Amino acid sequence: MAHFSRITKKTENSNRVNAVIMGRKTWDSIPEKFRPLPGRYNVVLTRNSDLGSQLTGPNVTTTSSLDQAIDLLRHKKSKGEIENVWVIGGSSIYKESLNSPYCDKVYVTQIHHHFDCDTFFPSLSDKFQLIKDPNIPDDVQKENDLNFQFKVFQKVK
Repeated sequence: MAHFSRITKKTENSNRVNAVIMGRKTWDSIPEKFRPLPGRYNVVLTRNSDLGSQLTGPNVTTTSSLDQAIDLLRHKKSKGEIENVWVIGGSSIYKESLNSPYCDKVYVTQIHHHFDCDTFFPSLSDKFQLIKDPNIPDDVQKENDLNFQFKVFQKVK
């Protein structure tokens, strides 16, 4: 989580923040005391118009689609408010964003363990290739008996 927080908050310009786009289920999975994610502009995708009235504050909003979220954030970026946009889940939003012309990099934490689960990150097409990012360690790391590795993929132009 420290790595996630660090990379999604880091900006080159201290007058800007990064944005995170997430689905409603991802929002719900974040403990209430950590919502909205601090130091980032939070956009929650939901078809439930009632949720928008429940989310208040200067750093959180709802939209009904990824395209609407991107339009909103492109406007904020043009005004110098937003630096980078991160899509943080769930699986259908990952899948849609991977096909977006605006997605140029994918940051993945590969956990070297099998889990029984029902939600998966979509397979990356060969439009993306593994790269070395000097700011991201790529060696296998270990925490709580789990081995994992950070990987960065760039869209091939």
